[in-house]
Amino acid sequence: MAQEAKVSAAAALTSSVCTQAALHPFDLIRTRMMVSKVTGGAVPSHRGTISSARAILRAEGIPGLYKGLTATVIASGVSWGLFRYLFDVWRYEIGRYRQVTMAEWRGDGGQEGIPRSSHASFSDNLLASMGASFASTLCVHPLWLLKSRLEMQTFESKSAGWVQYGGWWDCLRTIVRTEGPMSLYRGLGPALGLVPHAAVQLLAYEEIKKRDRRVEGVPLNPIKPFLWGAASKFAASCITFPLQVLRVRQQVQTNPYGGRNFLTVALTMVSEEGVISLYRGFWVHVQRACLHNAVMFLLFERFLGNV
Repeated sequence: MAQEAKVSAAAALTSSVCTQAALHPFDLIRTRMMVSKVTGGAVPSHRGTISSARAILRAEGIPGLYKGLTATVIASGVSWGLFRYLFDVWRYEIGRYRQVTMAEWRGDGGQEGIPRSSHASFSDNLLASMGASFASTLCVHPLWLLKSRLEMQTFESKSAGWVQYGGWWDCLRTIVRTEGPMSLYRGLGPALGLVPHAAVQLLAYEEIKKRDRRVEGVPLNPIKPFLWGAASKFAASCITFPLQVLRVRQQVQTNPYGGRNFLTVALTMVSEEGVISLYRGFWVHVQRACLHNAVMFLLFERFLGNV
């Protein structure tokens, strides 16, 4: 069981790194759109994906679209790999704890394996995904902060006196030295609020997959995991996107909200910028996230030999 969970985790890590690297410019544009209103011009504001990409290319060149790439692929790969490993192991253990018959949890050839999605119950998947999401968020949150800080570096932020980092390692050392280790967990409140996001996403995917009537041993049609991945991400994003905005807002280098909690920040944003501020960058996010998730799950199933 543990070996199969490791294979699944490696597939999740690899597929996440590949798709995140390819689609990183969308992520960078989304991050900048989320925070531009509170940076005093240090992060320029643009109307949409295309205008943002053109402005960045004009001012910073192609490298400007890939700022924070290393931190992003590390954070994404570790996050998804750890999440998938914990999810597979814990749903197996939850099933055993509930004394589900062993025959229901057998792999091919009668050998015991991790619970297949077609066998794991909805409640087992839900509990395992929530627990795995919570644990991976606590472990990987500092990496997401590094990624956000690096993506916000612009020529304007340099002129505004923001600290400029030489890379993810320099960013980590500088933040710990100048702001203290606990600053690596800025935005943790809304990040933990996002625990249901990954849970809803994976749960939706597993439930859709479980209901697919296919002959055992016959490869999946590649379009199926592609569409399932996109649909599950869209559902999760619609529900939890405001929390992503709040998390990134609290991670801005010159944080305008001081030590206020994320609920107070949300109320401040709504009163000063309107409800729409909680969804700033949503369409850019959906374009990137749905495509990212679709390709990631397609690669995931491919690496597992299911496609």
